[in-house]
Amino acid sequence: DGHVHSLRFGERSYPVEVYAELLHLRGARSLAKYEHDFYAGFPALTVNSFGKGKAYYVAARTGEDFLSDFYGGIMEENGIAPALDPKGRKIHAATRSGVDGGEFLFLFNYDPENEQIAELPAGAVYVDKADGSKKTGSIVLPPRGSMILKKEKES
Repeated sequence: DGHVHSLRFGERSYPVEVYAELLHLRGARSLAKYEHDFYAGFPALTVNSFGKGKAYYVAARTGEDFLSDFYGGIMEENGIAPALDPKGRKIHAATRSGVDGGEFLFLFNYDPENEQIAELPAGAVYVDKADGSKKTGSIVLPPRGSMILKKEKES
């Protein structure tokens, strides 16, 4: 505890704290390596292909900056667009489709402060499932708050 290591992923260096596993590649390929001490040069992030898929292994406790860059890259590589592009890093947005064809947007604020999310899609109107109010534009979620919105059908 208290020892800070780092890993190199792409052009950036990211801090590693609490734990860092030592890996030996056996069919996997290294995507990131530790930079310091006896860990230097050992893989910190690996990928292994299987069929049409890939399995990734993160061997260390990293911060949100690394996770955001890493998972963002996987999403981009696979053509997956985020449900929303949140302004706050503690906002989670997910979409779901109902059996009736309805579209739902689930919003979660993991921060202990109010967080403003990015704009809802232009021209879209959503109904808050908790109180029935209509939502457009920008929304502020309360600390540790959540919201479920159903997109109104276009007429």
